[in-house]
Amino acid sequence: MPLSSGLSGEREGWAEVAALFEARSRTGKGRSYGQSMASWLDDNSGDAAGVARSHLEGWFAEYPDAEKADLKRRLYSEDDREYQSAVAELWLHHLLKAADFDVEVHPTIEGSDRHPDFLAGGKDDFYVEVRALGEPRDVSALDARVAQLAEVLNRSPHPNFMVTIQPLSLDASPPAALVAKRAKAWLDTLDPDEVAATGAPAEFEFDVDGMRLRLHALPMKVEARTNNHSAVGGTLGTVRVPRRP
Repeated sequence: MPLSSGLSGEREGWAEVAALFEARSRTGKGRSYGQSMASWLDDNSGDAAGVARSHLEGWFAEYPDAEKADLKRRLYSEDDREYQSAVAELWLHHLLKAADFDVEVHPTIEGSDRHPDFLAGGKDDFYVEVRALGEPRDVSALDARVAQLAEVLNRSPHPNFMVTIQPLSLDASPPAALVAKRAKAWLDTLDPDEVAATGAPAEFEFDVDGMRLRLHALPMKVEARTNNHSAVGGTLGTVRVPRRP
């Protein structure tokens, strides 16, 4: 489980961060809304997730004990950008160690209050600052809301349709249940046989309290029209998020 607090540089409690992942059997598959990437990796039973855990665990073992609590906290963050930044630092620390550098994490610079990520010591010392590129915060927020909507829809799928979600804009964050209710009300107005006869999915663009989406409804085959299928087939298109002045 992720740690809830750091250790303030004290040796006490270091045993709690000896490992990133628990040694246990795993049965998890998909990642749920709000679940951190590291927590999902810790739950996932797939072979690829196992390889990722092995690499991350090995790199984490090389990291200085005094810094492990904060790094683990960031790896288990629900913000994927925080996770990606922490993985980038962990990976670069591993590369520097593999290249025979003496690596100091968050070194003090005389006359400055800045603490770069690393000081690599060797024939020529140099500082390293890691930057992980990712989606802008507003795009990440919209992606998170869409993921939450997909999870709500998947809990009670419409018997006649699977939908794809195309996020368009996010000026507010209405409850996912409210958005899902609007989506299901639209699906209830459709006849799956009529939609199938057109050869194209039905389309619906709507706004709920500042969140704008486009849905595409794909009719299920007659024998598959039950509540035992996934409600959401995926997301489509490029997100367009208006920026406030």
